[in-house]
Amino acid sequence: DLEGNGIEIYADRPRDQWGEGPGGSTPLDLKELATLVDYEFDGLPANTVVGHVHLRIADVEKSHEFYVETVGFEVQQREEDCLFISAGGYHHHIGANTWNGVNNPHPPVHATGLKVYTIVLPYKEALDEVKERLIEKQHEI
Repeated sequence: DLEGNGIEIYADRPRDQWGEGPGGSTPLDLKELATLVDYEFDGLPANTVVGHVHLRIADVEKSHEFYVETVGFEVQQREEDCLFISAGGYHHHIGANTWNGVNNPHPPVHATGLKVYTIVLPYKEALDEVKERLIEKQHEI
């Protein structure tokens, strides 16, 4: 869209079918896609799952400190300009990158963008551990 927000549509495969090498995204031709259906779009199906989010970040090291060292995600891939992290060995739940530049200004308050996302932890003790690390590192809760 005009603000640069995007959505990646993909189908997960079992881990043993992931393959090696660079991934990639191909832009979806929305006009062509619209010609393939004869009904009005009324939202995503109820069982739709958001597999991962991509975040535009200013600093890979600070993001690593927060998401890996504090929250507890595992690094799947780290480069100078990006960090892909997950829990449980998934390819990535969060992709964080500086591909649009570093230290960019925050978007305007009323920009569409991503306002909130939820990280679900498997049990209360895990939440308590993350909370403890957040307090220890003086992050606002």
